Parts: sequence; C-alpha cells; structure tokens
Amino acid sequence: MVSTELPGVKRATGDGVMYARDANDYKERILELHGNNGLRYDMGKEGRRLVEAGYDWEKIVERMEKDPVDGGRKTRGSLKGCE
Repeated sequence: MVSTELPGVKRATGDGVMYARDANDYKERILELHGNNGLRYDMGKEGRRLVEAGYDWEKIVERMEKDPVDGGRKTRGSLKGCE
C-alpha cells in the first residue's frame, strides 16, 4: 500500500506501508512496486497477515465483547495485541 503518513495508517500498519509526501512520491512508490516483484509479494503477504490478525470479524467481535461499553473503539486502527 502507498499512503500519506496519516496517524491512523501508521498506528495500524507501522512500516508495512510505503509512505509518500506528495504526488511525485506516490508516482515513485508505485513505480518501485511495479518494478519489484519481490517487494510486491512481501508487502501483499504482510498486508494479508495484518488484516487476518486484526480485522477478522470473529476477532473484532471478541474485542467488542471484552469491552461492551467501548464497543471496540479503543482498538480501531490498532493491531497491537492481535498477533
């Protein structure tokens, strides 16, 4: 994934994202991914791992059941403890 350094993105993915500051950076990151099969594969594999670890519906429900008052809001955007 290519993104700006938004706090929520950084909190959820850490260094699992290629960050871009402007349109030219986006272009460079996309071209880098286009030209590097290994990097694309590794980033895709890590992205899937992060999603499966923290955004699986069963895990979301577990977090919400642990703290019904919060309803999972404290953990939204964070994968800490989901590995």
